[in-house]
Amino acid sequence: MGVDGKEVNVMKVLGSTVWLAAAGGVVMDCSDSPAPPATEESGAEGAPDDATAAEGAVALDDGPGAATADADATAERAAWRAVPGTPRGDLETLGDGTGSVPWIGALDSVYRWNIDVWTRVALPASGHPYAIWAGSPEDVWAVGRGGAAWHWSAEGWRESETGIDGGLNAVWGTATTDAWAVGDDGTLLHFDGAEWSRVPAPDDRTLRAIHGSGPNDVWAAGDGGALLHWDGTSWTSFDSGTTRGLRGVWCAGPNDAWAVGEEGTILHWDGERWARTDCPTSVNLSAVEGRSANDVWAVGGEGTILHWDGETWSEERNPCPPTRSFFDVTIGAAGDVWAVGSCRLLRREP
Repeated sequence: MGVDGKEVNVMKVLGSTVWLAAAGGVVMDCSDSPAPPATEESGAEGAPDDATAAEGAVALDDGPGAATADADATAERAAWRAVPGTPRGDLETLGDGTGSVPWIGALDSVYRWNIDVWTRVALPASGHPYAIWAGSPEDVWAVGRGGAAWHWSAEGWRESETGIDGGLNAVWGTATTDAWAVGDDGTLLHFDGAEWSRVPAPDDRTLRAIHGSGPNDVWAAGDGGALLHWDGTSWTSFDSGTTRGLRGVWCAGPNDAWAVGEEGTILHWDGERWARTDCPTSVNLSAVEGRSANDVWAVGGEGTILHWDGETWSEERNPCPPTRSFFDVTIGAAGDVWAVGSCRLLRREP
Protein backbone atom coordinates (compact mmCIF):
# COMPACT_ATOMS: atom_id res chain seq x y z
CA MET A 1 0.00 0.00 0.00
CA GLY A 2 1.13 3.53 -0.66
CA VAL A 3 -0.35 6.97 -0.20
CA ASP A 4 -4.17 6.76 -0.46
CA GLY A 5 -3.89 3.01 -1.08
CA LYS A 6 -1.75 3.44 -4.16
CA GLU A 7 1.74 2.24 -5.03
CA VAL A 8 4.10 5.16 -4.81
CA ASN A 9 7.37 5.53 -6.64
CA VAL A 10 10.42 7.60 -5.86
CA MET A 11 11.91 10.88 -6.88
CA LYS A 12 15.41 12.30 -6.48
CA VAL A 13 17.57 15.02 -8.01
CA LEU A 14 21.33 15.12 -8.51
CA GLY A 15 22.62 18.43 -9.74
CA SER A 16 19.90 20.58 -11.25
CA THR A 17 18.17 18.22 -13.66
CA VAL A 18 14.70 16.99 -12.74
CA TRP A 19 12.99 13.82 -13.95
CA LEU A 20 9.30 13.12 -13.35
CA ALA A 21 7.10 10.06 -13.93
CA ALA A 22 3.30 9.98 -14.01
CA ALA A 23 1.03 7.22 -12.81
CA GLY A 24 -0.74 4.72 -14.99
CA GLY A 25 -3.70 4.72 -12.64
CA VAL A 26 -5.43 7.70 -11.11
CA VAL A 27 -5.78 8.53 -7.44
CA MET A 28 -7.13 11.98 -8.21
CA ASP A 29 -7.86 13.06 -11.79
CA CYS A 30 -6.25 16.48 -11.81
CA SER A 31 -7.46 17.20 -15.32
CA ASP A 32 -11.00 17.31 -13.96
CA SER A 33 -10.16 19.14 -10.74
CA PRO A 34 -9.17 22.78 -10.54
CA ALA A 35 -5.54 23.35 -9.62
CA PRO A 36 -4.63 25.85 -6.91
CA PRO A 37 -5.05 29.36 -8.36
CA ALA A 38 -2.17 31.08 -10.16
CA THR A 39 -0.63 34.28 -8.99
CA GLU A 40 -0.61 37.30 -11.24
CA GLU A 41 3.13 37.50 -10.75
CA SER A 42 4.01 33.98 -11.83
CA GLY A 43 1.16 33.15 -14.19
CA ALA A 44 1.92 29.49 -13.45
CA GLU A 45 -0.96 27.06 -13.52
CA GLY A 46 -1.57 25.78 -10.05
CA ALA A 47 0.45 28.48 -8.26
CA PRO A 48 -1.03 29.82 -5.03
CA ASP A 49 -2.92 33.09 -4.98
CA ASP A 50 -1.47 35.25 -2.22
CA ALA A 51 -4.75 37.14 -1.93
CA THR A 52 -6.84 34.01 -1.53
CA ALA A 53 -6.39 31.24 1.02
CA ALA A 54 -5.51 27.91 -0.63
CA GLU A 55 -8.27 25.33 -0.69
CA GLY A 56 -8.15 23.24 2.45
CA ALA A 57 -5.59 25.46 4.18
CA VAL A 58 -5.65 25.42 7.98
CA ALA A 59 -7.64 28.36 9.38
CA LEU A 60 -5.99 30.31 12.17
CA ASP A 61 -8.00 31.57 15.15
CA ASP A 62 -8.43 35.32 15.53
CA GLY A 63 -6.82 36.88 18.56
CA PRO A 64 -3.56 38.48 19.63
CA GLY A 65 -0.93 37.90 16.97
CA ALA A 66 -3.49 36.53 14.50
CA ALA A 67 -2.58 39.08 11.83
CA THR A 68 1.09 38.13 12.07
CA ALA A 69 0.24 34.43 12.04
CA ASP A 70 -1.96 34.91 8.96
CA ALA A 71 0.84 36.78 7.21
CA ASP A 72 3.34 34.06 8.08
CA ALA A 73 0.95 31.34 6.86
CA THR A 74 0.35 33.17 3.58
CA ALA A 75 4.08 33.64 3.05
CA GLU A 76 4.70 29.96 3.78
CA ARG A 77 2.07 28.85 1.27
CA ALA A 78 3.37 31.32 -1.29
CA ALA A 79 6.85 29.79 -0.91
CA TRP A 80 5.49 26.73 -2.69
CA ARG A 81 4.64 27.48 -6.33
CA ALA A 82 3.43 25.29 -9.17
CA VAL A 83 5.94 24.55 -11.91
CA PRO A 84 4.45 26.04 -15.11
CA GLY A 85 3.52 23.87 -18.07
CA THR A 86 3.58 20.58 -16.15
CA PRO A 87 1.68 17.87 -18.12
CA ARG A 88 -1.75 17.07 -16.72
CA GLY A 89 -2.43 13.83 -14.93
CA ASP A 90 -1.63 12.09 -11.65
CA LEU A 91 2.14 12.65 -11.39
CA GLU A 92 4.12 10.19 -9.31
CA THR A 93 7.87 10.32 -9.75
CA LEU A 94 10.38 13.12 -10.01
CA GLY A 95 13.60 11.26 -10.63
CA ASP A 96 17.32 11.69 -10.26
CA GLY A 97 19.23 13.73 -12.79
CA THR A 98 22.08 16.11 -13.37
CA GLY A 99 22.52 19.05 -15.69
CA SER A 100 19.98 21.69 -16.62
CA VAL A 101 17.27 19.75 -18.49
CA PRO A 102 14.31 18.40 -16.47
CA TRP A 103 12.33 15.31 -17.55
CA ILE A 104 8.83 14.00 -16.90
CA GLY A 105 7.76 10.38 -17.39
CA ALA A 106 4.18 9.34 -18.17
CA LEU A 107 3.05 5.82 -18.99
CA ASP A 108 5.19 4.69 -21.97
CA SER A 109 6.58 8.16 -22.65
CA VAL A 110 8.87 10.68 -21.06
CA TYR A 111 8.91 14.43 -21.57
CA ARG A 112 12.01 16.59 -21.76
CA TRP A 113 11.97 20.28 -20.89
CA ASN A 114 13.12 22.16 -23.99
CA ILE A 115 13.59 25.89 -23.27
CA ASP A 116 9.98 26.56 -22.24
CA VAL A 117 7.94 23.51 -23.32
CA TRP A 118 7.80 19.82 -22.53
CA THR A 119 8.86 17.68 -25.52
CA ARG A 120 7.73 14.06 -25.71
CA VAL A 121 10.53 11.47 -25.94
CA ALA A 122 9.05 7.98 -26.33
CA LEU A 123 10.50 4.93 -24.61
CA PRO A 124 11.70 2.24 -27.06
CA ALA A 125 8.90 -0.12 -26.01
CA SER A 126 5.61 0.15 -24.19
CA GLY A 127 6.14 0.37 -20.45
CA HIS A 128 5.33 2.17 -17.24
CA PRO A 129 8.32 3.84 -15.55
CA TYR A 130 8.12 3.75 -11.77
CA ALA A 131 11.40 5.49 -10.93
CA ILE A 132 14.30 7.34 -12.56
CA TRP A 133 17.92 7.92 -11.53
CA ALA A 134 20.84 9.52 -13.31
CA GLY A 135 24.58 9.58 -12.84
CA SER A 136 24.83 12.36 -15.43
CA PRO A 137 22.61 14.05 -18.03
CA GLU A 138 23.60 11.34 -20.53
CA ASP A 139 23.55 8.39 -18.13
CA VAL A 140 19.97 7.92 -16.92
CA TRP A 141 18.09 4.82 -15.77
CA ALA A 142 14.33 4.32 -15.65
CA VAL A 143 12.77 1.15 -14.18
CA GLY A 144 9.23 -0.05 -13.90
CA ARG A 145 6.54 -2.60 -14.55
CA GLY A 146 7.43 -6.14 -15.59
CA GLY A 147 11.11 -5.87 -14.72
CA ALA A 148 11.65 -3.23 -17.37
CA ALA A 149 14.75 -1.04 -17.36
CA TRP A 150 15.61 1.66 -19.88
CA HIS A 151 18.88 3.55 -20.28
CA TRP A 152 19.20 7.09 -21.62
CA SER A 153 22.38 8.27 -23.34
CA ALA A 154 23.29 10.63 -26.18
CA GLU A 155 21.64 8.12 -28.54
CA GLY A 156 18.32 8.25 -26.67
CA TRP A 157 16.46 5.56 -24.71
CA ARG A 158 17.37 1.88 -25.05
CA GLU A 159 15.80 -1.06 -23.25
CA SER A 160 18.09 -3.10 -21.00
CA GLU A 161 17.57 -6.75 -20.11
CA THR A 162 17.13 -7.41 -16.38
CA GLY A 163 16.18 -11.10 -16.44
CA ILE A 164 13.14 -10.65 -14.21
CA ASP A 165 9.43 -10.05 -14.83
CA GLY A 166 8.40 -8.60 -11.46
CA GLY A 167 7.99 -4.89 -10.94
CA LEU A 168 11.04 -2.70 -10.23
CA ASN A 169 9.99 0.08 -7.88
CA ALA A 170 13.13 2.15 -7.32
CA VAL A 171 16.61 2.74 -8.75
CA TRP A 172 19.69 4.52 -7.40
CA GLY A 173 23.43 4.42 -7.86
CA THR A 174 26.80 6.04 -7.35
CA ALA A 175 28.40 5.75 -10.80
CA THR A 176 28.01 4.44 -14.35
CA THR A 177 29.33 1.09 -13.11
CA ASP A 178 27.37 0.99 -9.84
CA ALA A 179 23.57 1.15 -9.87
CA TRP A 180 20.90 -0.71 -7.89
CA ALA A 181 17.26 -1.50 -8.62
CA VAL A 182 14.81 -2.98 -6.12
CA GLY A 183 11.34 -4.42 -6.53
CA ASP A 184 8.74 -7.06 -5.90
CA ASP A 185 9.39 -10.06 -3.63
CA GLY A 186 12.69 -8.72 -2.33
CA THR A 187 14.25 -8.26 -5.76
CA LEU A 188 17.75 -6.73 -5.64
CA LEU A 189 19.51 -6.05 -8.95
CA HIS A 190 22.97 -4.56 -9.50
CA PHE A 191 24.34 -2.94 -12.68
CA ASP A 192 28.12 -3.12 -13.12
CA GLY A 193 28.40 -1.02 -16.26
CA ALA A 194 27.72 -3.92 -18.60
CA GLU A 195 24.69 -5.85 -17.33
CA TRP A 196 22.14 -6.25 -14.57
CA SER A 197 22.53 -9.24 -12.24
CA ARG A 198 20.42 -10.47 -9.35
CA VAL A 199 21.96 -10.27 -5.87
CA PRO A 200 20.84 -12.61 -3.04
CA ALA A 201 18.37 -10.93 -0.69
CA PRO A 202 17.95 -11.75 3.02
CA ASP A 203 14.24 -10.95 2.84
CA ASP A 204 11.43 -11.59 0.35
CA ARG A 205 9.31 -8.57 1.25
CA THR A 206 8.67 -6.17 -1.63
CA LEU A 207 11.09 -3.23 -1.67
CA ARG A 208 9.86 0.28 -2.53
CA ALA A 209 12.85 2.63 -2.09
CA ILE A 210 16.64 2.71 -2.18
CA HIS A 211 19.29 5.29 -1.35
CA GLY A 212 22.79 5.47 0.07
CA SER A 213 25.69 7.68 1.03
CA GLY A 214 28.21 5.74 -1.04
CA PRO A 215 28.94 2.40 -2.78
CA ASN A 216 29.40 0.61 0.57
CA ASP A 217 26.50 2.22 2.43
CA VAL A 218 23.12 1.62 0.77
CA TRP A 219 19.68 1.16 2.37
CA ALA A 220 16.57 -0.38 0.82
CA ALA A 221 13.11 -0.09 2.42
CA GLY A 222 9.77 -1.73 1.76
CA ASP A 223 6.70 -3.62 2.85
CA GLY A 224 6.16 -4.78 6.41
CA GLY A 225 8.85 -2.46 7.75
CA ALA A 226 11.60 -4.07 5.67
CA LEU A 227 15.01 -2.36 5.94
CA LEU A 228 18.04 -3.89 4.23
CA HIS A 229 21.63 -2.64 4.20
CA TRP A 230 24.46 -3.15 1.68
CA ASP A 231 27.98 -2.86 3.12
CA GLY A 232 29.84 -3.41 -0.12
CA THR A 233 29.85 -7.20 0.25
CA SER A 234 26.35 -8.39 1.13
CA TRP A 235 22.83 -7.30 2.06
CA THR A 236 21.70 -7.63 5.68
CA SER A 237 18.19 -7.30 7.11
CA PHE A 238 17.75 -4.90 10.07
CA ASP A 239 15.00 -4.66 12.67
CA SER A 240 12.96 -1.54 11.91
CA GLY A 241 10.74 -1.86 14.96
CA THR A 242 7.59 -1.61 12.83
CA THR A 243 5.47 -3.74 10.52
CA ARG A 244 4.11 -0.71 8.69
CA GLY A 245 5.10 -0.37 5.05
CA LEU A 246 8.05 1.92 4.35
CA ARG A 247 7.93 3.95 1.14
CA GLY A 248 10.93 6.26 1.27
CA VAL A 249 14.52 6.19 2.47
CA TRP A 250 17.29 8.81 2.43
CA CYS A 251 20.86 8.71 3.74
CA ALA A 252 22.86 11.73 4.86
CA GLY A 253 25.77 9.51 5.91
CA PRO A 254 26.68 6.12 7.41
CA ASN A 255 25.36 7.21 10.81
CA ASP A 256 22.40 9.27 9.66
CA ALA A 257 19.50 7.90 7.59
CA TRP A 258 15.72 8.35 7.47
CA ALA A 259 12.86 6.07 6.42
CA VAL A 260 9.17 7.04 6.14
CA GLY A 261 5.97 5.13 5.52
CA GLU A 262 2.43 4.31 6.46
CA GLU A 263 0.43 6.08 9.20
CA GLY A 264 2.99 8.81 9.76
CA THR A 265 5.86 6.40 10.38
CA ILE A 266 9.25 8.15 10.53
CA LEU A 267 12.36 6.18 11.49
CA HIS A 268 15.92 7.39 12.06
CA TRP A 269 19.20 5.47 11.85
CA ASP A 270 22.03 6.67 14.13
CA GLY A 271 24.65 4.15 13.08
CA GLU A 272 23.57 1.53 15.59
CA ARG A 273 19.79 1.11 15.38
CA TRP A 274 16.58 2.35 13.81
CA ALA A 275 14.25 4.25 16.16
CA ARG A 276 10.80 5.80 15.77
CA THR A 277 10.70 9.61 15.68
CA ASP A 278 7.71 11.75 16.68
CA CYS A 279 5.63 12.80 13.68
CA PRO A 280 2.99 15.58 13.62
CA THR A 281 0.67 13.59 11.34
CA SER A 282 -0.74 10.09 10.97
CA VAL A 283 -1.19 10.18 7.19
CA ASN A 284 0.74 7.84 4.92
CA LEU A 285 4.15 9.24 3.98
CA SER A 286 5.61 8.37 0.62
CA ALA A 287 9.09 9.88 0.29
CA VAL A 288 11.91 11.59 2.17
CA GLU A 289 14.89 13.65 0.98
CA GLY A 290 17.28 16.11 2.58
CA ARG A 291 19.80 18.88 2.02
CA SER A 292 21.73 18.04 5.20
CA ALA A 293 21.36 16.31 8.54
CA ASN A 294 19.40 19.30 9.86
CA ASP A 295 17.31 19.99 6.77
CA VAL A 296 15.15 17.03 5.69
CA TRP A 297 11.77 16.93 3.91
CA ALA A 298 9.03 14.28 3.74
CA VAL A 299 5.74 14.24 1.83
CA GLY A 300 2.56 12.20 1.84
CA GLY A 301 -1.22 12.03 1.83
CA GLU A 302 -3.68 14.88 2.40
CA GLY A 303 -1.31 17.45 0.91
CA THR A 304 1.26 16.83 3.64
CA ILE A 305 4.75 18.33 3.53
CA LEU A 306 6.97 17.88 6.61
CA HIS A 307 10.30 19.46 7.51
CA TRP A 308 13.02 18.33 9.94
CA ASP A 309 15.18 21.14 11.37
CA GLY A 310 17.55 18.95 13.35
CA GLU A 311 15.29 18.78 16.42
CA THR A 312 11.66 18.27 15.41
CA TRP A 313 9.43 17.49 12.45
CA SER A 314 6.86 20.18 11.62
CA GLU A 315 4.14 20.43 9.00
CA GLU A 316 4.50 23.12 6.36
CA ARG A 317 1.56 24.83 4.67
CA ASN A 318 1.34 24.72 0.91
CA PRO A 319 -1.32 25.35 -1.77
CA CYS A 320 -2.24 21.66 -2.14
CA PRO A 321 -5.70 20.89 -0.69
CA PRO A 322 -6.09 17.89 1.66
CA THR A 323 -8.07 16.03 -1.00
CA ARG A 324 -4.83 15.49 -2.91
CA SER A 325 -1.52 13.86 -2.07
CA PHE A 326 2.20 14.19 -2.62
CA PHE A 327 4.03 11.08 -3.79
CA ASP A 328 7.62 12.24 -3.95
CA VAL A 329 10.08 14.95 -2.92
CA THR A 330 13.57 15.93 -4.01
CA ILE A 331 16.20 18.61 -3.56
CA GLY A 332 17.66 20.52 -6.51
CA ALA A 333 21.27 21.60 -6.92
CA ALA A 334 20.39 25.15 -5.89
CA GLY A 335 18.76 23.90 -2.68
CA ASP A 336 15.21 24.26 -3.99
CA VAL A 337 12.69 21.62 -2.92
CA TRP A 338 10.33 19.88 -5.38
CA ALA A 339 7.16 17.96 -4.43
CA VAL A 340 5.00 15.99 -6.85
CA GLY A 341 1.69 14.15 -6.72
CA SER A 342 -1.97 14.50 -7.51
CA CYS A 343 -1.41 18.20 -6.79
CA ARG A 344 0.99 18.10 -9.74
CA LEU A 345 4.43 19.64 -9.32
CA LEU A 346 5.31 22.27 -6.70
CA ARG A 347 8.64 23.95 -6.09
CA ARG A 348 9.97 25.83 -3.06
CA GLU A 349 12.84 28.29 -3.38
CA PRO A 350 15.78 27.78 -1.00
